[in-house]
Amino acid sequence: MRVFVLVVAVMALGGAACSGGGSSRVSAGNRTATAEGRAFAATATASIEYATPVAQQDVGGFIQSGFDGLTIPYTETSITSFRKVKELLAVLDDCANNRAHGTPPADQGYWPAVMGDCYFVGDATKWLYEYSGRQAFAYANQVMKRYMRQKFREANQAGAGLTEDYWKLVVDKIYTLKPAGTPIAVTPLPH
Repeated sequence: MRVFVLVVAVMALGGAACSGGGSSRVSAGNRTATAEGRAFAATATASIEYATPVAQQDVGGFIQSGFDGLTIPYTETSITSFRKVKELLAVLDDCANNRAHGTPPADQGYWPAVMGDCYFVGDATKWLYEYSGRQAFAYANQVMKRYMRQKFREANQAGAGLTEDYWKLVVDKIYTLKPAGTPIAVTPLPH
């Protein structure tokens, strides 16, 4: 909930720094931002790695908000978890609770399975944002980026051996959003 309140505050403050906009899918791709607005967003986004930890509920809240009143036909994607909120939240829960599809923690495939669930949620929120243009999915994606980074650290502390090159590939693939074109500023409230 703290993240949601902060996002609303950042949107209000950042609104003066950005121009363009609109709520339709087409106009979202035509947004422009001032240099000041882009710098603010980039700085806020770059600093999130060291900020207050993110909880599963933070990501789930944005996902639920994005799905409010949204129906995605099967013809858009056959991936059920991309179209249905309960299924996507179940994958988020698997990521959060390190379920790894029943793989034991001592198994070599344990952390790849956990990170795969986290990756899936990030990929889904990116697709949902690009499909619908709903800001809630953009925020879900960027908060999930923070959450997955926490899992990345947890995996490495347990000996997974994931590299920064791996993390960069993940960020480039699923946490770089379009049509917005600029980073989404999601900075937590100070303690």
